[in-house]
Amino acid sequence: MQNAPENGKIVQFPVRLAEAEVFAHEDLARIFAAWRQQLVTGRMPQLHEFAPRMLGRWMAYSGVVEAAAGELAFPGVEPPLRWRLAGSALCKLANRELDGTEALEDWYRFERATLRRLLAQLMEQQHPFLAQIRLDGMPGEARLEVLALPLLDPARKQTVALMIFRPFFAAGRVVPGSLEQARLVSLRVLTAGAEKRVPDGKETEAAQVLPLFSGETA
Repeated sequence: MQNAPENGKIVQFPVRLAEAEVFAHEDLARIFAAWRQQLVTGRMPQLHEFAPRMLGRWMAYSGVVEAAAGELAFPGVEPPLRWRLAGSALCKLANRELDGTEALEDWYRFERATLRRLLAQLMEQQHPFLAQIRLDGMPGEARLEVLALPLLDPARKQTVALMIFRPFFAAGRVVPGSLEQARLVSLRVLTAGAEKRVPDGKETEAAQVLPLFSGETA
């Protein structure tokens, strides 16, 4: 796993993940470790507790996706999903305000359909996923690592998806409108089911990594 630039510690315990090598950035691995650590307590991490505490400077590169109220998904049809909230950097990358709009609506067809299916699965089955995307609209090899986590919104009694877009490039180097020119480079489902406690107090590593496809790591 590559070392990310120092940006302050997100959590204070070391990353001990069987799948840690699939993360390019240590800060995303730590966020995933903290999410999974809360599952050990027997409850899904809650949106308004987990996200503000864990994201730090990556809040601007994060967004919350939810199922559109009153709309149903049908076999072979992309699920109806909306951005509930989107950070300022994501909006700048999209060159428009994303809050309340259809999630990924202007993306390329394959990327849109694939990620929407995974987001719908995440909300239904609580399976996080990890992806790398390349922004064809930015100069050079502009990539982002994307971690999607299920979180509980107790007020609305629904599971939502927190998407964190961690850039490989300098955080301030944003080209407006480039987000819709994203191409998937790699994609993995992290089936992090609830870990089991054993009598000596240690936790078993129950997570599996299911690679849907994988390209070269930046």
